[in-house]
Amino acid sequence: MASYEEVDSLFENAMKGQWGKVVEAYRNCSKAREANITKSKETALHIAIADGQTETALDLLNIIANGENALNILKIGNEKGNTALHLAARLGYVQVCQSMVTKDRSLVSLRNIDGETPLFLAALNGHNKAFLCLHSHCQEKYHSFRDNNGDTILHAAISGEYFSLAFQIIRLYPELVNSMNENGFSPLHILASKPSAFKSSSRLGLIGHIIYHCLIVEELKEESYKYEACLHNEGAQNNSKYPENYETCMNFARVLRSFFQVLTNTRGNQNWMPCSLLRANGGNKNGKNAADDEENPQQRSSSVISNPHNLLREIFS
Repeated sequence: MASYEEVDSLFENAMKGQWGKVVEAYRNCSKAREANITKSKETALHIAIADGQTETALDLLNIIANGENALNILKIGNEKGNTALHLAARLGYVQVCQSMVTKDRSLVSLRNIDGETPLFLAALNGHNKAFLCLHSHCQEKYHSFRDNNGDTILHAAISGEYFSLAFQIIRLYPELVNSMNENGFSPLHILASKPSAFKSSSRLGLIGHIIYHCLIVEELKEESYKYEACLHNEGAQNNSKYPENYETCMNFARVLRSFFQVLTNTRGNQNWMPCSLLRANGGNKNGKNAADDEENPQQRSSSVISNPHNLLREIFS
């Protein structure tokens, strides 16, 4: 076991984000690689992964792999039984998952105290690429599919409304469609309890309808695991400012912002009028209403902008 001084030094450097010193400690001291440095019995490798330090985690894994007792160190779990691979799978770090399972494929089937394997946690948290990575190295199929409550990876994916991943699971393991958990619920029961998954269950207002019809829903297709492609996608996701499922909302918000900027810029333009409002005037800009508007352009402009919902309704009708 590592000395108290070494453990304290590892913990302090990890908490301060001084990962270079942590890597150096792993390189110079074999005991540091298996030391539990927190009260929850986590190693420095656990903390690096939990902190999103994937490059550091890969460095630590390479040091472990080239040292003694490597396989046992990779299997070290925290107080909840989670190995470093459990954490990487839960967070969707494909590079770390790939690095660990190529060193020891049996890590995919290790269970924590809740009976969850890394494969199960990847499904539970909707990480398609991490799931496919672990699936490609999975040896003991049925052992890896269920937790202590009998929920399968298909139950887990549907419970989180990760329907794209659920589709891949059905394709890979069609026998799970009829599987039951300890409460007697099949994946179909879980799906039926998710009314938000069906359009008919939602009453949408004007803005909601606009957003709904602007959504681009890709057709579900068979996915395969290619490590190089996963690295590219993982890098793109890390550079994104928003979660993937927020991108549509953010794009729509940008459209609305541009739209209202146009309205603001045209407040003082008496000749500007939405084409749908012209149609409402019978296309006669020289009629009485048009004449009144020309006499009071600011009043007309203010009335148009004062209620943007009515304006949107006019434009999109």
